[in-house]
Amino acid sequence: MAKQDKSPKIHQRDKFKGELKLRPLNWTENQQKIVDTILDKQSKIVFINGPAGSGKSSLATYCGLKLLSDKTLSDYLYIRNVLEVSDSAAMGYIKGDIDAKFDPYCQIFKEKSEELMSNADLDKLMHDNRVHFVPINYVRGSNWAVKFIHVEEAANFTQGEYKLLLTRYASFSKLIFCGDTQQTDLPEKKRGAFARMLELFNNDESREKGIYTFNLDKCDIKRSDITSFLIDKLNEPDINHKDYRPSQPK
Repeated sequence: MAKQDKSPKIHQRDKFKGELKLRPLNWTENQQKIVDTILDKQSKIVFINGPAGSGKSSLATYCGLKLLSDKTLSDYLYIRNVLEVSDSAAMGYIKGDIDAKFDPYCQIFKEKSEELMSNADLDKLMHDNRVHFVPINYVRGSNWAVKFIHVEEAANFTQGEYKLLLTRYASFSKLIFCGDTQQTDLPEKKRGAFARMLELFNNDESREKGIYTFNLDKCDIKRSDITSFLIDKLNEPDINHKDYRPSQPK
């Protein structure tokens, strides 16, 4: 007698019927470990912290596209906070519907996708409505089952916004946070919670639940030969600044 299927019934969309030809990338040892973890069926939520150019967005995008192509997940959700980087005046009102307004914030995904696959494959995904760009303002009430959720600029979210994002997670999804604790665009009155999340879930109990935290460093920077040097120089203390306090007296 055939065994009865007692697995939970999850409402999900039909999987992507095409196949994406992803270009191989040369991962560092640290990056490969993260890729393997995300693709492992036991992982659910992954936090990735690292400096600019360390491959956070590339590896997250690669994993999401591969899971779509492998028919493991049905949709790719790209989520970020709508904040501007510039210290100067804000750009102001952007014309158009919500898609047009959010489009400038989706360039990271588009750039990384072009590195990984042909424009024809990207067009197939978009035509099949598999990739969704979602401002955090519109996620309340969502139920993310059997989806790949890529949260970009994770240092730009507050404690309350993390609670909102994490509680959207549902069965068989992958929720990936990519950020740099040294880079935030939040106004001074708001406190980012990315560092707190990295601390909160960096333990065996979380890993047993499928939640992992990773830290990339300057050894993983592959954007250009000069990027690592620039980051080191920019992190040097300004001895002429009024708030400068040497760590040790000279």
